[in-house]
Amino acid sequence: MRDDPDPEGVWFIYDGDCPVCAMSAEIVKLRRNFRLHLINARDEGAHDFVKQIDAAGFDLNQGMAIIYQSQIYIGDEALALIAALSDDRHGWGWIVHHIFKSRTRSRVLYPFLRAFRNGLLKLKGVRPIDMKVSPRDR
Repeated sequence: MRDDPDPEGVWFIYDGDCPVCAMSAEIVKLRRNFRLHLINARDEGAHDFVKQIDAAGFDLNQGMAIIYQSQIYIGDEALALIAALSDDRHGWGWIVHHIFKSRTRSRVLYPFLRAFRNGLLKLKGVRPIDMKVSPRDR
């Protein structure tokens, strides 16, 4: 795990070319005691995060990732975690919190959300995120 400049923060790594992912990343508001860092996996500055997730055996084309307290959460686990940490007082935070905080609901619904994401990216002609770590980075 890389040295984390904000070990108490929540690092949300998402696909910035996916309209739903980008909108979700902007909508998510966490309770005041958490700092949210949004990382577009397609940005050059996200390279260390993508390498870290790739090294752990996860593929960001299969879902978003959360790094929280030195742990990596991917897909439905990330969705359930972000829902549990979300502000549940009003608006989208309330909806996300109450629907997806259940691991069972997240596990059941996440494949549909991922299929929707993949369909949108295909319609837009967007290529998958390059998860390959170049030889110079090894």
